[in-house]
Amino acid sequence: MKIIRLKDNSLASTIECSTSIAVGNFDGVHKGHQKLLDTLKSTAKELNTATAVWSFCDFTPKNKGKCITLPDERISILARLGIDYLILYEFESVKDLPCEEFLSKILINTCRAEAVCCGFNFRFGKNAEGDFNSLSQILSHYGKKAFMVDAYEMNGVTVSSSLIRQCIKNGDMEKANEYLGRHFSVCLPVVHGRKLGRTIDSPTINQNFPPEHIVPRYGVYACRVIIDGDYYGGVSNVGVRPSVNGQSVNCETHIFDYSGDLYDREIRVEFCKFIRDEQAFASVEELKNAISRDKETARRILEAFDTPHQ
Repeated sequence: MKIIRLKDNSLASTIECSTSIAVGNFDGVHKGHQKLLDTLKSTAKELNTATAVWSFCDFTPKNKGKCITLPDERISILARLGIDYLILYEFESVKDLPCEEFLSKILINTCRAEAVCCGFNFRFGKNAEGDFNSLSQILSHYGKKAFMVDAYEMNGVTVSSSLIRQCIKNGDMEKANEYLGRHFSVCLPVVHGRKLGRTIDSPTINQNFPPEHIVPRYGVYACRVIIDGDYYGGVSNVGVRPSVNGQSVNCETHIFDYSGDLYDREIRVEFCKFIRDEQAFASVEELKNAISRDKETARRILEAFDTPHQ
């Protein structure tokens, strides 16, 4: 996948052929997004164009919620889905463009769009004045096509990034993972912690949540950890670690049946199921006993996750 970052129209020549474009934020690249991208690929095949996704450089326009997937993760997922071009603009450079100017100058002239695919709730242009009807009318004037994808529903609800964020905040990882079509995960650098875990026979890796990343409900989770392509079971605590006077929000994970130095490496932790809320313990012994119970619970839960769910 070729990634193109644009502040204006000066790099149009880097797009080498006509495109069919899907426009959106794509946070999570969930099953609704995947349906839209399937439509994009079938449209591109019909029109004999390349596939392209148009979004913002940081993927998060102002005043939006915390990210389910950080920008690099979103790029990686889109590449795995077989998109040819990812075209990223700075939000400030396009937020005040009228609808027709956005379509004619940005999508048609710069991005060489022959067709634009969007979701059912798509809005565009200054003050979000444009909808699918105006999109279709303007594109038709230029001899281009517009395609809208209906809402993607599961269990009677419309799958959306905001719905998944709420599931994650509630600790409902089963629903979040179902809507995503893969496990919700974090892939963050391993940092040095207080090293208390190794003194109670439960060494852990520590990963700090960036400010823009959504944080799951504070508590303990059965998880899976991916190291050099291999899957390991584990148990993670998300929160501020009240029993060890923690302050910053982090993910602290004990990895089953693994020993090795992971400091400064980016390690992926997949969340499978919430076990219990985070709590403070009166003594190290109480903490040790709770961790032992959590390990047993996590191992039982993970028996149902033998096959990697990517």
